[in-house]
Amino acid sequence: MAVVFGFHGISIAPEWVPRFSNEQADYLSRLVDFDDRSVSRHIFRFLGLKWGPRSIDRFADEHNHSLPRFDSRFCNSYCVAMDTFTRSWYFDNNWVCPPPHLVPRTLRLMRSCCAQGTLIVPLWRSAPFWPYLRRTFLIWLIFLKIGWTCPL
Repeated sequence: MAVVFGFHGISIAPEWVPRFSNEQADYLSRLVDFDDRSVSRHIFRFLGLKWGPRSIDRFADEHNHSLPRFDSRFCNSYCVAMDTFTRSWYFDNNWVCPPPHLVPRTLRLMRSCCAQGTLIVPLWRSAPFWPYLRRTFLIWLIFLKIGWTCPL
């Protein structure tokens, strides 16, 4: 057994623990968030100049949030809320960059609570959410004001 001495009289002694005795930590170490993505800082700043400052990042975590206030999928000590769909978005100027599978649900929530914000979605014409964003769906014309294609 190796003992490593650090600062302030703290010592560390590594110990092997069988997987079956440590199932919860083993499970959490293998958890991968495939929806963890964000927009580059310069695009975020550019859109802030174009459409005003946002007050909350709705789909973020402690590693990729673009604003001090953010909602997260997983519990952490820095987020405002865990499930962003349980909150009203009415009083904020929202930064909304949902995973593609949550775009329809996000659009419904934004419409139902008259939310303002910057919605970031991939230019993916075959996606199930794409018809909601098209001008042929008149119900969304009032809701969706401005579209802009961001260069990569």
